[in-house]
Amino acid sequence: MEERDTIILCDEEGNEEEFEVIACFEVPEQGKIYTVYADDIEGGELYACYQEIGDEDYAFPVEDEEELAMVEDILDSIMES
Repeated sequence: MEERDTIILCDEEGNEEEFEVIACFEVPEQGKIYTVYADDIEGGELYACYQEIGDEDYAFPVEDEEELAMVEDILDSIMES
């Protein structure tokens, strides 16, 4: 079984949860680094968050539909490669 990178995120109440990283990529035009992750790599739900370039201490969920569509397009391109 292939070992995957993980990310630990905290919810609003400070509870930590570990997720498997699917992809991580930078979009310089947006000034952001995006991480796509899943709660279960085998059929789990996919999520996306971003960090501001230069301030990688905090991650924010991608909630804007247009931005999420961009992330999905980039992820599709990565997976096709």
